[in-house]
Amino acid sequence: MNSNINRDLANKLIGAIPALVTPFIPSVDSNSTVDFVSLRKLIEHVQSAGIKCVVACGSTGEAVSLSDQEFCAVVKNTREIFQGTVIAGCGASSTERSIALGILAKNSGAQALLVVNPPYNKPTPAGLVAHYTALAHATSLPLIAYNVPGRTGMNMPVDVVIELARSGMIIGIKEASGSIEQMTEIAARAPQGFVILSGEDSLVLPAMSLGATGVISVAANVVPRAVMAITAAVERGDFAAARTAQLAIFPLIQALFNESNPIPIKAILAQRGIIAQDTLRLPLLPASATTREKLSAAIISLA
Repeated sequence: MNSNINRDLANKLIGAIPALVTPFIPSVDSNSTVDFVSLRKLIEHVQSAGIKCVVACGSTGEAVSLSDQEFCAVVKNTREIFQGTVIAGCGASSTERSIALGILAKNSGAQALLVVNPPYNKPTPAGLVAHYTALAHATSLPLIAYNVPGRTGMNMPVDVVIELARSGMIIGIKEASGSIEQMTEIAARAPQGFVILSGEDSLVLPAMSLGATGVISVAANVVPRAVMAITAAVERGDFAAARTAQLAIFPLIQALFNESNPIPIKAILAQRGIIAQDTLRLPLLPASATTREKLSAAIISLA
């Protein structure tokens, strides 16, 4: 791995980083195709707010429901449209599949990879180290680990994070365990320059107060400036303003996770005309009426 490249990228992993949805168009045979017109509109929406880094094909982007061809096309289009840093998700249950996706992402223009801990297989700590090491060597791209026990069924041990950080196999972590204690321990033990990003919109301020540089955000798809208000306030040391901004967006965050992500975020994006439709791929279904009501009320409160 090129440490100079890694340091340069690490310096860009700050503030609000939207985990972009993948818009779809339904077709007559009950399938769907990627809506690249809406994808462009979404990218231009966040870019116009001053966003400098995005994630394509992550959990919010329904990456597990994309074909390889669609995956490459989404990453490539994002890279061509967005005038900043593009991270691509390449998580999978097997190391072989994750490597294959990582190579596809790299060839499509991704500048870094977001790698969720392998779901379902539930590897041992040694297996996790081997997984990330193999992926780092095979792709030669900077890796950001993604710890999200709610989706993978396992929590990434802090010892594993620190071992991978010190060996240079990962440059950072998206921490979505919800544990402030775990985030604190990572911050206390990680080598200088290691990037910690909140994986929870509701914990941006607590995470950044401990040394996180920003958040990989669902909410930033629809209200990028509101999320940036939190990160920017922390960056300038104005924790009172950051607290105000965090509390202001909290009702929307609650509504965005009233059902499985990305169901609610697609509903509000379509409602506000940022994407054409809130089409999802099975087994995900469109948002319920209750969720839509909560989203509408929360977004009005931010006006």
